[in-house]
Amino acid sequence: MQAIKHALVKYVETLEEGNWKPYLSEVLLGLRCLVHRAHGFSPYMVIHGIEPELPAYPMPVPEVAFHDATGEEIIAAAEQLAAYMKKLHVHVKNKLSVYDSRSKAYYDRA
Repeated sequence: MQAIKHALVKYVETLEEGNWKPYLSEVLLGLRCLVHRAHGFSPYMVIHGIEPELPAYPMPVPEVAFHDATGEEIIAAAEQLAAYMKKLHVHVKNKLSVYDSRSKAYYDRA
């Protein structure tokens, strides 16, 4: 994670002053793909339930291609994703609660 942050900082530093706007979407995608220290997931994963498919890191081919799937298979896959997302959001919420408590205790001790 630290290497990605460093690469993003270096990338932004190389841009000409005032010429950063065309690259904003690329930088934002990079930030959305960073794994958060508090809960261990990227914001993209928390929102979409999968990691993004990036050109340098192609995703594996899914077992069921949706263009060949029946309606029942699509509904089953959607229900499975919905259940996974509920579990993921509960996990992230719990991890953030622990992280917030630890951060509060750390900063309150001073």
